[in-house]
Amino acid sequence: SKLNQVIENESFKTKGIKMAICFVGLQGSYVTWGFIQEKVMTQRYTTGMFPSTVFLVCANRSLALAVAGGLMLYKNKILRQPAPRAPFYQYSPCSISNVLSSWAQYECLKYVSFPTQTLFKSSKVIPVMLVGKFIHKKSYPWIEYIEAIGITLGVALFMMTEKKQPRHTSTNDDSALGLLILCVYVFCDSFTS
Repeated sequence: SKLNQVIENESFKTKGIKMAICFVGLQGSYVTWGFIQEKVMTQRYTTGMFPSTVFLVCANRSLALAVAGGLMLYKNKILRQPAPRAPFYQYSPCSISNVLSSWAQYECLKYVSFPTQTLFKSSKVIPVMLVGKFIHKKSYPWIEYIEAIGITLGVALFMMTEKKQPRHTSTNDDSALGLLILCVYVFCDSFTS
């Protein structure tokens, strides 16, 4: 009985350490990705702004496809586990909305600042709930709607009271087109979620 308790405690510690490592790894990856994304899309090059958002999305998806293909080959050939066979039509809407979401996420940085994009993304709780309710037929308790409205109002208040700093970069201020592209991003991302 004491041995089992020691094993369970070690297992809990091991799980905690693994979770902490995963957390740090994921957060480090996301921060690095966001930093590089902003630099690539907002920096003015000798030929102008970065010309092709589609190229970035294709490069991102091609790398993801190569890694997924490699993992499937490893799983099938080395581990001898059969691959699941999912019909294309069941996953294509999510795949399309994911690609559109990625395109819009990169493209909007040509028209809005990175802080605006970040704040907009952090207030996407309501669109996620609306898409969940009307498209995915999910239901949420009323308290979650109230929490979502509170979060969104807090983000909006923060965004409206933010002091404008003198800009040292040559990017434009937030534009209506940029906000429209952000709306496309939020809708597609909400659909994928």
